[in-house]
Amino acid sequence: MDKAKTDLDKNLKRAFQHILYVSQPTPDTPKTIEEIALDQDTLTSLDGTTVWKELADKGKAFEAARFDVKALQRNLRPNDYNKPLREIRDAFYQTPRLPLLPNAYDLLQRTIYNAVIAGELRLVNADGTDVSIDEPNQINLASEGLRLAKTRPKEPCAKCGRDDCDGTCSVPPPGEVCAKCGKADCNGKCAGDNRPPPPPAKTTAEVKLSILGSVDDTNREQLIDVLQALLDAVMDEKVTYLQTAIHMIAEGSAPDDIEKAAHAAGIAVSVKPKQG
Repeated sequence: MDKAKTDLDKNLKRAFQHILYVSQPTPDTPKTIEEIALDQDTLTSLDGTTVWKELADKGKAFEAARFDVKALQRNLRPNDYNKPLREIRDAFYQTPRLPLLPNAYDLLQRTIYNAVIAGELRLVNADGTDVSIDEPNQINLASEGLRLAKTRPKEPCAKCGRDDCDGTCSVPPPGEVCAKCGKADCNGKCAGDNRPPPPPAKTTAEVKLSILGSVDDTNREQLIDVLQALLDAVMDEKVTYLQTAIHMIAEGSAPDDIEKAAHAAGIAVSVKPKQG
């Protein structure tokens, strides 16, 4: 009897060792049903923590600590701006291309607040006027009137005309001349003559990475941080040249997923099944 019950429990667990999710990388591609097979007998799709971790590994869900202002901006399309906040909130559960959010309301509310306070996004009414907020709970995600908008370009300084000036420049008042060069149109940053200031230096650096070894629980988070930093640099248009070759051993459906993405990007890729 004990063996029969053990076998029954094992077979029931096996019946719940599959996770299905809807995939649609771009709005132009058809929706498909993707499957994640849990390889370990101790794992089951009845465990929400296991399901969320597997979806996060596939980029279909966010860990709370990884959904920050940059992650929000990366997942906003141009037509998402000036949409009601309710539609932005609902999209994270209704749009297959967007990853799921844990504790969606509070996390999205707090991330939007951080973006607005940092000047990375604006919170506006339906007519485009800015909305002032002092704390996250003032952002009503069910609102039809509140929307997200991109930041405005900086207005030039009224004294020197520069858009990178904070108003503390030493431009002489109208009618007065610069004490160093004697010119009335000087911004106070001259060297005492008519030479234009040199352009700001543009710094660049060559970055080389070398990674060799197994990937496990002792170094997975550090590797994710390195790859995230690389992704951020590419997304922020700070990478002008890239030459890389990646050799990895991947499990499950990861090789096929990587191969599909590489082909879609026009990147040469080869996948060889590993025996044993």
